[in-house]
This record gives sequence, structure tokens and C-alpha cells, in this order.
Amino acid sequence: MNYKILIYSVMFVGFAIMTGLVWTSMVMRDVTVVEHPYEAGIAYDATQKRYAELGWKVISPVSANKDGQLNVSVYDRNGTAMDNATVEFMLNRIGNPDIKKYRAERTEHGMYSVHADFSSKGYWELRVNVTQGKDTLSYDSKIKIDG
Repeated sequence: MNYKILIYSVMFVGFAIMTGLVWTSMVMRDVTVVEHPYEAGIAYDATQKRYAELGWKVISPVSANKDGQLNVSVYDRNGTAMDNATVEFMLNRIGNPDIKKYRAERTEHGMYSVHADFSSKGYWELRVNVTQGKDTLSYDSKIKIDG
């Protein structure tokens, strides 16, 4: 057997794998840049601490129909439905920069609803902003819109 061909083949495969890894890491990198990263981290920690103190829960759907009806339930730390909150929905199709904002109406005890315009089926990012008094909680999730 000719070992030179085997050695060159192994070297070529190794080089091809390394080239593929370098190319993938350059194309798929996720860069998050903020102007003042330390201060942003401190603010993030303070926000997370406040969320833990509030203990609010937002229950959102995992999927929805294309008809656009979205319902969320909002509860306080004790599991009591929050009826006097202001709820805002922010939706955007993953990969699309357009953000749609909706103000939800209370439909039942602790349940808020909105009729959203889903232009296409697939995965959407949902942010629910719940405000009560001077506190606001943002809850992020992904929902699947079925055809």
C-alpha cells in the first residue's frame, strides 16, 4: 500500500474540516455589542433581581392559529390573577426586523387578549410587557403560527 497517498488524504480531510469550521464560525457568529458592557450588565442584574422580587408569572401560548387571537394569563407572586395591569404585545417574525405592537384588553379574570395580524405561518417572537404601577415586566417567548 502506498502510504504517501494515505497521509495526503488524511491531511486533506483534516484541512477541509478545519476550513469548514473556520468558515462556519465566521459566518454564524453572534456578536452582541453594547456601548458600556459593564453598566449594561449591572442594569441587567438589577432588572433580574426586581423580576424575582415581583414574582409575576405570564403564561403565553406555545402555538396559535393564523386567525391572530392571542391570550395570556398574568398572575402575581401569590398566584392571584392580575386584573388591573396594562399588557402590551410586541410581535415580530423571526428574521424580519418589523415589530408589531398591540395593546391587550382584559377579557377574563387575569386574562388579556389581542387580535394580531400574522402575515405568515411559522415561528414568531413574542414579547409581553406587563405594567402595574411603576413596575414593568417583559416576558419573551417564541410561538408557532399554524396555517
